[in-house]
Amino acid sequence: SEVLARFIRTGGFPTVWRNGYSESESYSSINDLYNMIVKADIIGRHRIRNPDDLDRIFDFICGNIGNRTSLNRIFESMHKEDPSINRNSVYDYVPYLEEACLIEHVKEMDLRGRSILTSSYKYYLSDIGLRNARLGFRSDEIAGTMENILYLELRSRGYEVYVGNNKGKEIDLVGILNGRRIYIQACVRLSSDSVIEREYGNFKGIEDNWPKYVVVLENSMLDSDLDGIRTMSLEEFLLSDDY
Repeated sequence: SEVLARFIRTGGFPTVWRNGYSESESYSSINDLYNMIVKADIIGRHRIRNPDDLDRIFDFICGNIGNRTSLNRIFESMHKEDPSINRNSVYDYVPYLEEACLIEHVKEMDLRGRSILTSSYKYYLSDIGLRNARLGFRSDEIAGTMENILYLELRSRGYEVYVGNNKGKEIDLVGILNGRRIYIQACVRLSSDSVIEREYGNFKGIEDNWPKYVVVLENSMLDSDLDGIRTMSLEEFLLSDDY
């Protein structure tokens, strides 16, 4: 729908929707909010010496939402591009961004032993509008945007959310609420048999009967429920009362 398309681009900040801003006005407003939060809650409080590094670290996270990572991987990736990036800055500044509620740290769960893995995790943004305001909207990175939106929806409904590790196969999101579970794969479009095998196949071996969903942005002729796994559009899922 038109509302969802706008939400994917500009996020959900109330001031953006209340004032009916255009896309460029929305990004300007969101950047003003970001700068205000950074100045008040991070730079002043923690006496940041290199605010430009803080911005670059945040932008790197914005560009990698939905990707497994770690503080060391963030440092190594950024250091390859810019040797001036300091390891201590990454290890200090990322937690500051979390404390300021700009990003959220999502741990990985081993679905066999139900243990929490510490070697890698994901970061999601508190509002997807931050990513597009900082880096501009890119349709080729929409899969990460979808994951972020689904993560925020689960959190808004009270779920604890993890990345699932199913014998080495990734489940994008695992939600837990009052002993109940939900498993979600996010996909832009079921465009081929190989995509179907990847998205549905990652659920194989999960032996419980909790709901499993493949959530798509764009419908295709290949959409169908398979082996008890439901296929839903992103809009339908966000409006659903089934979970």
